[in-house]
Amino acid sequence: MNKREAREIFRDIRSGLSGSITRNIFSWDLYKRCESILCFVSFGSEIDTREVIKKSIAKGKKVAVPFIKNKKGDMVFIEISSLKELEKNEIGILEPKYDESKIFVPNKRSIIIVPGLIYDTDFYRIGYGGGYYDRYLASNEFLCSVGVCFEKQIVNTLPRDDYDMSVDYIATEDRIIRRF
Repeated sequence: MNKREAREIFRDIRSGLSGSITRNIFSWDLYKRCESILCFVSFGSEIDTREVIKKSIAKGKKVAVPFIKNKKGDMVFIEISSLKELEKNEIGILEPKYDESKIFVPNKRSIIIVPGLIYDTDFYRIGYGGGYYDRYLASNEFLCSVGVCFEKQIVNTLPRDDYDMSVDYIATEDRIIRRF
């Protein structure tokens, strides 16, 4: 199975799944200790991240969400204080307005929550194929990265390329798994 085939299969599988990962994230010691969260804003059948964003803001954590700057796929995270600051972009994904003064610079007390259609037991993932998160993680290797998915989205192995980045943890509806 190549990446394109895997995307097609698991997009269908994911659309039939439901559950919440928030209980596991909120009770996780690393989450409790972190100062900031970089988090994608869920779209379609993705794991719902809105509760993570809202509760993190309410707990006084800095929260930043992605903004795609250009067609080359340059991605930055913009700090927000409410989901009300987000607007649908041209493909229907909620994102903040670009404001250079609000670009968030992560530190070692930051956690990034990474989307994915499928994860494998080596903590690699297949996303939508744009490579945004692989590039961001490669340039911010110090970040604690957390993939979110349902248990049924974890497989033994996935095809991968040299530029693919693994995550440090996977959070599911049942558990949080550590890579190392």
